[in-house]
Amino acid sequence: MIKFFRKIRQQLLSENKFSKYLIYAIGEIFLVVIGILIALQINNWNSEKRARVEEKQLLHNLKFDFNNAIEDLTFLLDVRNQQVSAIKKLYRILESGHANYTEDELLKLLWLESFTGSYDSQSSALNMLSNSGKINIISNNLLKNQLISWPDMLADFTEEEDAIREMTQRFYLPITGKHVSLAQVLRSRKDIFDYGMVIPNGTIKNDFSGLFKNTDFENLMTYKLTHIILAIEGSEILITTAKGIVETIDNELKK
Repeated sequence: MIKFFRKIRQQLLSENKFSKYLIYAIGEIFLVVIGILIALQINNWNSEKRARVEEKQLLHNLKFDFNNAIEDLTFLLDVRNQQVSAIKKLYRILESGHANYTEDELLKLLWLESFTGSYDSQSSALNMLSNSGKINIISNNLLKNQLISWPDMLADFTEEEDAIREMTQRFYLPITGKHVSLAQVLRSRKDIFDYGMVIPNGTIKNDFSGLFKNTDFENLMTYKLTHIILAIEGSEILITTAKGIVETIDNELKK
């Protein structure tokens, strides 16, 4: 093809047809430019196609992670609501005495209040986006903003969860352990966790009256309850947000 164009140019020059040569040269340049533009457009189409394929795979991964988040947060929300009920019941016991409750019932209430729970907040897909700086691969601006906001929302929630965990380990368990056998507290929920022979019966005689007269125990329940309520509010917000993210992802995958 190049030789063909070269022959035409040489023929026009040899025939002293400069004006026609000039027009031809301009036309040749125009054709070359058009060819380059077409090649660039094809390359852009291919790049965009690869980007969309990568985006869809990423959306599938994000959907998987956020569905897991919804499941974990829903479980933790249920536990926190049970803890609120347990603390309210313990307050009634403090007011009226515990004569109407069996030792097993009291141990189960103490176990439920002492449960700290855990939430694995890691999203491998979202972490990859953040660490690689590829957040702009997400074409939907609403979804992009939701993903950008998620870590800060999660940080507020985990702050309350960390406070509950530290409060339980540093204060609640030591105070409870002065009056009640923690081994028996753990064994009281073998319907949920099969500890078997791992947890012994313990030799401590439970003193529920002494525990319920301990002002530190009551004050700690109050302080812990405020953090649990904040954690419940935070988990509800996260669940709603995560469901919104999954819905947006589903709409994108249908396109």
